[in-house]
Amino acid sequence: MPGLIDVAAYLPEGLAGADAVRAEALGLARRMLDYQMADGNWHCMVHEPQSDPESSTPAFMASAFFRGMALCILPVTEFAEPAERACRAMEANLGDDGNLKGFRRP
Repeated sequence: MPGLIDVAAYLPEGLAGADAVRAEALGLARRMLDYQMADGNWHCMVHEPQSDPESSTPAFMASAFFRGMALCILPVTEFAEPAERACRAMEANLGDDGNLKGFRRP
């Protein structure tokens, strides 16, 4: 997702296919919203609620959402709150050493 946002941002206006890439980036971002958990995390396999939460996904999705909004690829009205939730989840997932913690099933 973050890479697709970067590609979409750097494609020149008017380039054949550039609008389609931007539309795909928006579509993928919207699809990720469908799977974001209430606490801002995502499952390891985002579409499989049986899989454990995955601690790095909120970090890269927060980055992609904030960057996509700054580049006017993602609408702020849709992505500001999910980006904030992802950022809070990423912060909660940090260990005392500053590394992302893994999740363990009880």
